[in-house]
Amino acid sequence: MPKRAYKRPPFALRRNDAHTFVEQATDGIRKAIAMGYYRPGEVLPPVRDLAEMLGVSRIVTNAVIARLAKEGLVNPRPRLGVMVLGPSSTVWHGCVQFVYRNSPGSYYPNFLASELRRRLIGEGFVFTQLAVMRDASGRYDFSALDLATDRSINLSLLMFNDAAIERRLSELGRPFAVIGKSACRRKGCVGNIRFHREAVVSDFVSHCRMAGVRRVLQVGQIPADTQAVLALRRAGVDAAEWVIPPLDGIRPECVERAALEAFDVRLGPGSGWLPDVLFFTDDYVARGAITALSEHGFRIPDDVRVVTWANRGNGPVMRLPLTRMEMDPVAHGETIARCVMSYLRDGGFPEGMCVGPRYIAGFSFPGGRGCRTTQAV
Repeated sequence: MPKRAYKRPPFALRRNDAHTFVEQATDGIRKAIAMGYYRPGEVLPPVRDLAEMLGVSRIVTNAVIARLAKEGLVNPRPRLGVMVLGPSSTVWHGCVQFVYRNSPGSYYPNFLASELRRRLIGEGFVFTQLAVMRDASGRYDFSALDLATDRSINLSLLMFNDAAIERRLSELGRPFAVIGKSACRRKGCVGNIRFHREAVVSDFVSHCRMAGVRRVLQVGQIPADTQAVLALRRAGVDAAEWVIPPLDGIRPECVERAALEAFDVRLGPGSGWLPDVLFFTDDYVARGAITALSEHGFRIPDDVRVVTWANRGNGPVMRLPLTRMEMDPVAHGETIARCVMSYLRDGGFPEGMCVGPRYIAGFSFPGGRGCRTTQAV
C-alpha cells in the first residue's frame, strides 16, 4: 500500500532564534491553519514525519501537537492521524498585543485589557498583555517586548503615550496603534485613539466658578497633570497641589493609609487649613482622606466639598454618589476593540476616535445644577 503524501509545513525553524523549536513550530502551524494552508478536515503529517520535515526530535513535535490540541486547532486521533478541526472549533486568526508601562495605577489598564481580551478572543484573535518594566536604574527593560518580535502579532496596542516605548515598537517593525493625548507619527504606527481630559477639566472649572469657589487643593500620590490647577488659576481660583507618597510600597492599601495618616496630621485641632474644594487625582487617596475627614468630624459637603478622580467599579463608595471625574474601562475597551477589529478586518484604523473620563456632579459638591455631564466615545 503506497505511503500517504502529506503537505510539508510552509516554514522552516531557525536555530539562532530566541524562541524554542516548540514555540516556533506551534506558531508556524497555527499560522498555516489560520491562512488556510491546512484546511479543516485535513490530516497533518504524523509526528515522526513532521519531526523529519522540521529537522527536530519527536519530543518537539509531540509537544507542538499537544499545544495545538489544547488551543482547539487540531484533534489527535489514534491510528487516524492529527486532524485539523472545522469551523465549529476555535480557529485563531492572529494575535493582538496590549502594551503598557508598569505603574501603581494599574486598575484602569488591567480592566480595559480584560474587556479587550473578551472582545478579541470572541472574534478569533489571541490576546496577550505585556507590562514594560523599569530596571534598577530607572530605564525600561524591553527584553520581554523584544522576545515577542517574531511571533504572529497582527497589532500591538500601546496604552498611553510613551516616547521610548513608541520608538521601540517602531524599531521592531510591527504595526502598532497608540491610545494617548497626542498622536504618534512614528513609522509603523497605523492609528491613534485620543485619550482626552479637556472636557472634564472645563466642566470642573465651570462648576467651581458657578459655586463661587475661591480655593481648591489638588491631592494625589504622585505629581499629577497640572492641567486642572492651571485652568483654575486662569479662571481666578486659588489652586495648589499636595502630593502624598505611598507608605511602604505601591499597593492600594499603602496609598490609602498614607492619605489617612497625612490628613490625620493636618486635621489636628485648630488647623483651619481646609480649602473650599478638595480635588483627589487618585481614588485610593480619596478613600484614605475621606476616612480621616469623617473621623475628625468634618462633614461632606457642609465643611468641605469633594471631587475625585474615579474608576467605575472601583469606588470610592459612599452612601450618596461623589462628584467625580469617572473613567469607565469597560466602555473604553468596547470602543477600542471596535477600532482594532476595523483595522484587522479592513486594514484601516478609524480616525478621530477618542476615549476619556466624564464629569458627574454628585452630592459631595453641590451647586452643580446646569453643569454638563461629559461623556467621551
